[in-house]
Amino acid sequence: MLIYESDYLTSHKRGNVLIQEWKPKNLGVDTFQNEIQNFRSLYDKIACPSLIWLQENLSIDLSLDLQFWIEEKTIVPNVKAGLKNILFTIPKKLDVQIALLNSFNNVNSIIRPSYYTSLHEALIDHERYEEKVQNKINLEHSEETYIKSISKTNSSIELSVQKEDLDYTIKHLVKFKKVLEFKKANESNFASLTNRELEVFNLISKSLQSKEIASLMFISLETVNKHRKNIIRKLGISQSSDWWMYTNIFL
Repeated sequence: MLIYESDYLTSHKRGNVLIQEWKPKNLGVDTFQNEIQNFRSLYDKIACPSLIWLQENLSIDLSLDLQFWIEEKTIVPNVKAGLKNILFTIPKKLDVQIALLNSFNNVNSIIRPSYYTSLHEALIDHERYEEKVQNKINLEHSEETYIKSISKTNSSIELSVQKEDLDYTIKHLVKFKKVLEFKKANESNFASLTNRELEVFNLISKSLQSKEIASLMFISLETVNKHRKNIIRKLGISQSSDWWMYTNIFL
């Protein structure tokens, strides 16, 4: 559904995602900032948890001052308003690509976007994100919960379940306990990753190969492998299940 259009930008709402697309026109800084401010006003009314920016046609000098302005005037307010997931397509112009990819590290942004080559790829990943969020909601608020009552004290939680569901409940509580133990034991390890290592980790978690990561991030294959080795060392990864645990707990 089209909800905004100007000479430079269009905005569509599709379920829980807001899709912004730059038109193929050159942007001056003043025009760019004006469009971003219009977007901010729009987002306050829509407040979608996911945002897709189609950047193929973006053509502007993303100076460091402008990068900080974007972080202050749109990224931070949007996150406070409920934004949780940003997906970018890659600009056609190489200098804009590089500036965009580096900008979130340059300003130490409070959120990390994912990058794609097309809207189709971004929507596929958005659907995966939505499914992941919905699964968490279902676990927490399922209408068919087996738990009939909960009484909480300072030191324990007592669960009352139907007898035939006891084995099922115990099995999943044990799994949940292992997840909590893993999270507690490895929080400091995950926090030690640099922003660049986090970007590489995020792409690895999406099953991208090193060559694909190198191409997407505009870095050499050697650099990707170096980041991968640092990630494995810092996180103490020794088997494939460790990647799965880190991905599902910390991303």
